[in-house]
Amino acid sequence: MNTSGARQVANVKEMIRESTDLERIPRRFCMDIKVIGRHFEITPAIREYAQNKASKLPRYYDRIQSIELVADRADHHNQYEVEIIVQVERTDPFIARAIGDDFYACIDESVDKLERQLTDHKQKLRNRKHQKP
Repeated sequence: MNTSGARQVANVKEMIRESTDLERIPRRFCMDIKVIGRHFEITPAIREYAQNKASKLPRYYDRIQSIELVADRADHHNQYEVEIIVQVERTDPFIARAIGDDFYACIDESVDKLERQLTDHKQKLRNRKHQKP
């Protein structure tokens, strides 16, 4: 994170501590990101990587309320399964799942799928108003 980004995060944290006026706080800082591991321990490096990737999703659709990343390790194979569930206002949750040998690649693949889903959903909402009769 660059210095201006770190300064912005520090300013938002200060606003949260000092004020109860939540309207002034940018929505992307109020979003809840959970990283859950099943059948293995989530390391701090994995948690940080997943949170950094997931925190970029509000760029594609700004009404995201929470993001839950569930990582699982298959019993019979040396493969990982990553499932990301994005809760959005006024619609069903968006879900992306990826299975593979590399855990970080699975995170990237599922985030890419969610980027496409959120972009398509936003386009549908925008184009709904301009349909020809």
